Amino acid sequence: MKKMMTSAKVENLDKVMDFVLKEASDQGFADLHRVELAVEEIFVNIASYAYDDTDAEMEVEILCGQTRGFLQIQFFDKGAAFNPLAEAAEPDLLAKDRPIGGLGVYLVKECMDEVDYRYEDGKNILTLRKKL
Repeated sequence: MKKMMTSAKVENLDKVMDFVLKEASDQGFADLHRVELAVEEIFVNIASYAYDDTDAEMEVEILCGQTRGFLQIQFFDKGAAFNPLAEAAEPDLLAKDRPIGGLGVYLVKECMDEVDYRYEDGKNILTLRKKL
């Protein structure tokens, strides 16, 4: 697994995407569009919501590589504990007057084969897996 550390700021999205897409390509993974969509959603959410303005250490650690036949991407942050899998309700995609937003976690779960969350040692750990 390769590791990247960066500040949890939206302006670092391009660096994160370059890192993940390079690692995915190096593993021979071809379905980059779905990976790109999921990674963008997760990183932007961390950058936008995990930390408040008083947090000194607004970092995100990202691990990416192959494990057990999957491309695995893990996000670690020390922001407020938040399980997006438990907190996000399934959207009603057929509703005509559906409110804007609320599709991010749904899209991540649709794009990836496995999505897991845990809070451990003061860190949110979100793991995305896509079959190679």
